[in-house]
Order: sequence, then C-alpha cells, then structure tokens
Amino acid sequence: MIAGLHRSSWMALPVVLVALTVFSQPFGVSFELFTLIMAVLGVRLFILNKDNFRGSPGVKFFTLLFACFWIPAILSLPDAYLFKKGAIDALGMLRFYFAGVFIIHAASSVKIHENIARVIAVIVIFWMIDAWIQLLFSVNLFGMESYSPGRISGVFGDDPVLGWMLVVYIGIACVAVNQWVGKVGLLIIVPCLIATIFISGNRGAWLAVAWLLLFTVIIAVLWKVKISKKIVLGSFLIVGLVIAGVSTHEGIKGRIAYTFQGLSTADYAALDRATSYRLTLWGTAINMIEDNWINGVGFKSFRYAYPDYAKPDDIYVLRSPEGEQKRGAFHSHQIVIDAMADTGLFGLIGLLAAFWLVFRRFFLQLVKIKQWIPLGYYCGLVGVLFPINTHLSLYKAYWAQAFWLLAALFIASLFTYAREVNDDRHNSSPLDVS
Repeated sequence: MIAGLHRSSWMALPVVLVALTVFSQPFGVSFELFTLIMAVLGVRLFILNKDNFRGSPGVKFFTLLFACFWIPAILSLPDAYLFKKGAIDALGMLRFYFAGVFIIHAASSVKIHENIARVIAVIVIFWMIDAWIQLLFSVNLFGMESYSPGRISGVFGDDPVLGWMLVVYIGIACVAVNQWVGKVGLLIIVPCLIATIFISGNRGAWLAVAWLLLFTVIIAVLWKVKISKKIVLGSFLIVGLVIAGVSTHEGIKGRIAYTFQGLSTADYAALDRATSYRLTLWGTAINMIEDNWINGVGFKSFRYAYPDYAKPDDIYVLRSPEGEQKRGAFHSHQIVIDAMADTGLFGLIGLLAAFWLVFRRFFLQLVKIKQWIPLGYYCGLVGVLFPINTHLSLYKAYWAQAFWLLAALFIASLFTYAREVNDDRHNSSPLDVS
C-alpha cells in the first residue's frame, strides 16, 4: 500500500509542477520557483540515475537541443560587453536543462501526459475567457485594464505577451479538448483561441498561427487523417465572423489600420513606424553583427552594446536626465538576428542545428508515431522556432522558461508514446538518435 501511494504521488508530481509553472507564467517571476524545484529534482535524478540517463534517448535529444543554445552562449563570453552578467545567466540557463531532465524522467506514462495536457488546456481556456472579458468590459477578472488600446493583455497585465503564450500552448490545448470533449469541443476551441490571439494585438503571433496551422495540415495529410469538411468550414466561419466582429473595436481597428497603412507604402519611415520601429532595431543589430561576427556582443549584452551601434536619434536608446546614453533595446525581436547579434556565427550554427532537429528529426519521428499529444506540443515548437519569427528572445528568462518547458514536454511525450503505444501494437521498435 505504501509503495502504491508513493508511486501515485510520484505520478502526480510532474502534473502538479507543470501546472503551477504554466499557471504562474503571467505573475512575474513566480514561475521560477517551480522551475527551480524541478531543476533540483532533475539534478538529484541525474546523480542517482546517471547510468540510466546516459542511455535515455529522450535526455539525449533534449541535451542536443539545449546545447544548440547553451554552447554558443558560453563561447560568446570571452569578449562580451558584460562578462559577469553573461556568465551568471549562462550558468543559470542550466536550471531549464535540469528541469527538462526531470520532466522527461517523471512524465513517463501516457496517463501522466493526458493529465498534463488537460491541466494546460484548463489554464489556457481561463486565459482566453479572461481576455474576452477584458475586451468587452475594459477590465479583466482581476480588475486589470488592457496593456494598450490596440491590445488585449488579459491576465498578463502590463506584459503584452498573451498572443505569444497562446501560440506556445494552443496546440496542446486543442488536442486535450478534442480528447476530453470530442469534435464539438474542438470546433469551438480552435476558432476561439485563434480569435483570442488576434485580439491580443501580437502581430508576430498572427503570423505564427498561420504557419502553425500549415504544419498541422501537412502532418494530418501525412497521417492520412480524415477531417470532417463540416468541422473545417465551421471553424473557418466562426473565426471569420469573430474577427470581423472584433475588428470594429476602436483600439484593434486602429492597430490594424496603422499596420496596413505602413505596409502599403514604400516609404521607409512609414514602414518603420508600422513595424513598431523594427527596421531601426534590426539595422542597429546588423551593425553589431558586422563588428562582432564570430561570437557576437556577448550573451545578455545586447542592450548594453546597443547604444554604441545606434544612430544618435535611435528611439530605443534610453538616456539619463543629463542626456548620457545608458542602454538600448532588450533584444532584436527576430530569432536569427537575435542569435547572431548575441552569439555571432556560433549562435547561427547552433540555431541552424536546432532548426534541423525540430523541423527534420522531430518532424520525422512525429510522423512515424502518429500521436496527437506530441503533435500538440510540436505545434508550439513550430510557432516558437519558425525562422522568420519576431517574438521575444530565447535567451530572455521569461520566454526561455516557456520554450524549454514546451521542448521537454514534447520530447517526453514523443518517447513515451513511441514506447507505450508501440508496445500495445506489439511493435516495440524504439526511436533512435543516430
């Protein structure tokens, strides 16, 4: 009985810790507590089960993916603008690695993954409902106003990342609802989440949803999934009607008009304004790359190096009351430029290796096992790692936490389903990492 209770508690632990991590994401750095707990448990597991981990294909794949970002960060340190800060943060990245090791080890059954998926779906649905309440009543369930007139930030408050966080979890939330409620639930949740991403005002997230859906369709075709035309047409109809309706909202309408007005002109200044001065930001970042092309300006040094490469009137340069230049933009808002500016050629090589892992190796393994929960997480990975993304930096702790949690859950589910489902089919051929 005691052994059974211990096993039951162990099975519940990854569900609880993942749930608390995702739930606390909107509330500042509180998510770090649960990430740290998982990291400590991961270190303990790594020490006690060192031999088992060496033979774990899931840990090997996760290690390879982590190395694609961590090794360039280390190599960027010798001549970094801020060596001490970069070194501390680079070592701090290891908490995401060991937290991932814990998840891969602890989330080792289909039942655990089903429970995690349902919990994440509940949290995501709560975010969605909260966002629509804020749109309709100007304040959300906690009395918080929107981040700006053209955006809905919901429970995320002053941090306008609602759209991007929904991109991370939209896939697994939809899969969980489909398995939990059925096709009717899927018909409702898909258009509602897409519309919520739209009202968030995160324009990069709008594009991410497009290629996320494209990858989903490609995989569904390869799996020879029979999709009901009524569900597809119904979903598109609901999305169209909802977006058409919310587009009349003054703030959102203004943001759309502002964007298209700038994109429809060949004027550089207008286009720069329409993209929230991204052209200015990218131009300065490219100047950094040209001058530090081998290993970049240093891990976590972008904003400190920025003023030295910016034009005198650069909008991103922050100045003291005396007029002295202090700091620049936090990051370049473009995944490839960001990697090269911070970590140079090493960062580009690492990023290309990560693309190869995600868009080839993981993709082929996913097509092979034909399971929906790994696909749900994979959708999030595609949304985050697509090469033309303009989201937060993967080296930023807030975004890195979400990314590495997602990556660990995907890899854990991929190998769990490959093992257990194939065993059920009397075909226990393991996935290889050769």
